Parts: sequence; C-alpha cells; structure tokens
Amino acid sequence: MIAEQGSWVFKPRGQWHTFWNPDPTPCEIIEVISPAGFKNYFRELAAFWPNRAKSAELRRKYQLEMDVDSVADLCAL
Repeated sequence: MIAEQGSWVFKPRGQWHTFWNPDPTPCEIIEVISPAGFKNYFRELAAFWPNRAKSAELRRKYQLEMDVDSVADLCAL
C-alpha cells in the first residue's frame, strides 16, 4: 500500500510494514501505537542510533522482527 498525502492507514499488530519517503520533500507521519509502552522502543533506539550493533538486543527485548538490511534497497527507490 502506498499512502498518499492526507491518508490514514490501519496496520494490525504483527503485520510486516515499513515507512519511508522517497521524495526530497520532508513528510510527517502520525503513528498511534496501542497498547501503550512501545514508545519506549523509539526512545531507547534514539539513545544509541546510528550504532546498529546494539539494535539486535533492543529488537529482542521488544519481540520485533526486522530486516534492517533491506533499508538501503528501500532508500534507493
């Protein structure tokens, strides 16, 4: 799915997804996460980013599956 400007997207728990902006114009997203608590993942990630070596431990803590190697390919689109 491609969400155009002004779109709202519902993503159920456990659904593989990604966000990226291939346009040079900055964009903003609003992400509502429920239940509460997952916001701490982003806080913890920001504390050591861009050191990806530590991200595996953090993903295990929050039970996340990510294909971090796919990011470069997505950014090339």
